[in-house]
Amino acid sequence: MKPHQNALPSIFSDFEQNREAQYWGLQLIGWGGLCIVTFLSLTVWYGAPNLFHVTHTLVQAILGIMICVPLRFVFSRVWDKNFGAKILVIGGGIIASSVIWTLLRMQTFLWLGQEYDIWDDFGGWYFGSFMVFLSWTSLYFGGKIFSLLQLEREQRYLATQQMQEEQLKRLSAETGARQAQIKMLRYQLNPHFLFNTLNSISALIKTNRADQARSTLSHLSDFLRFSLEKTPNQKVSLADEIQTLELYLAIEDVRYGDRLKTEFEVSSAALKGYVPSLVLQPIFENAIKYAVAGKIAGGTIKLTAKTEEEILLICVENSGPGGEDIMRKTQEAIKQKSGVGLNNIIERLKSHYGDAASFGLEKSELGGLSVTLTMPYETSINMSEKQLNENVE
Repeated sequence: MKPHQNALPSIFSDFEQNREAQYWGLQLIGWGGLCIVTFLSLTVWYGAPNLFHVTHTLVQAILGIMICVPLRFVFSRVWDKNFGAKILVIGGGIIASSVIWTLLRMQTFLWLGQEYDIWDDFGGWYFGSFMVFLSWTSLYFGGKIFSLLQLEREQRYLATQQMQEEQLKRLSAETGARQAQIKMLRYQLNPHFLFNTLNSISALIKTNRADQARSTLSHLSDFLRFSLEKTPNQKVSLADEIQTLELYLAIEDVRYGDRLKTEFEVSSAALKGYVPSLVLQPIFENAIKYAVAGKIAGGTIKLTAKTEEEILLICVENSGPGGEDIMRKTQEAIKQKSGVGLNNIIERLKSHYGDAASFGLEKSELGGLSVTLTMPYETSINMSEKQLNENVE
């Protein structure tokens, strides 16, 4: 590419940013245009295209440019004044400039042409001068207003762009914080579950129950593989969540056998709803701890899930020890954030849904506690969340 081809856009860009260059450029164009119009409408029209008339046309244009210099200075100083003062100064400036230019034009005409009878036509000369400076003033203030509007538009555009960039940065930071928080909660949950499971496998090995130990390891492997396929911030269908839960229960069944009884009442609509992955496992883990592990006869854990309008309602009940004392201790553990599993659920619901989800705790008809989760009923994950999950991966 040739150098001059690159220089042209730069020149135009500099001209667009330089107000002084714009003023003088428009001055030359305006007065040059007046010269052309005068030449065509007077000199050529009257059949006198001689050096005298051409010279007078050029000289009066130069005189007009010279008069515009102080006129511009006065107009720029009155720009910020009140409306009355502005009108008075502008009107006076047009009249005075017109008178001065008329006198100079006529005197120059006399000097160049040696004619002395044109003063009787002063009114006609002045009217032409007045219209020229009235037009010049209109164009001057019109250009000034246009420049201010253009500057305001540029500033508004920059402000909007800056605001959008700040919003994007804030959203990015909030998203990063949200994903980091969910990851932290998920990683906090996994070691808690693994610690209990590995202890159970160790106990099976010590009691020479190798077959059960291998079976537990197999179930644990399936459970971990299934759970690790899901990113910490991902939602899964309740059907997939229950499938993961059944893998977990298969591990616990090795430990408790017939002492662990489960019941599932899940509607077909609820199975299609999406929930945070591994949201049910800590509830069952907590229920097993109180309803099964501490009782010789074991206990029952019941999962109920249904939809009510746009809400997915999930309830996990157990037959463990109930009463106000257990309720109070559990609520206190949640309040003090000492209950890892249940606090994980509360924080993850808040991270995913904000105030649109809730966590409830009350006495169960089975005798123990009932944990109720409510969240928006979603039957699909929107594309933005899918993309977000892929970026996190």
